Amino acid sequence: MAPRPLGTPRQGILRAPPTPRTTPPAPGPATIDTDRKGAPPDENLTRPTQGRVIAGVCAALAERFGTTPTTMRVLTIASLLLPGTQVLIYLALWILIPSEDKQTTTVTA
Repeated sequence: MAPRPLGTPRQGILRAPPTPRTTPPAPGPATIDTDRKGAPPDENLTRPTQGRVIAGVCAALAERFGTTPTTMRVLTIASLLLPGTQVLIYLALWILIPSEDKQTTTVTA
């Protein structure tokens, strides 16, 4: 039996047809996600007054990143199983992220 040339398929092996190459879409104008009547999302982190378990840090981060507070709490607890300074980071966020009740001010004209 003569050796077959390189690059030739063996008999009995099915090959998938080649997939056509497509170019990625051209970048369009930048869009801003909006969550309330066309206004951009609030960029300021505040710890909510309702829904707190300890200090509201997980609830604030969940609101900022668009996830549920329960998911953020599970991620926080899971991160505590790893070595590191997670407790110090949580305490720093507790101090640095202002509370929602301290952020609300009434303006009278």
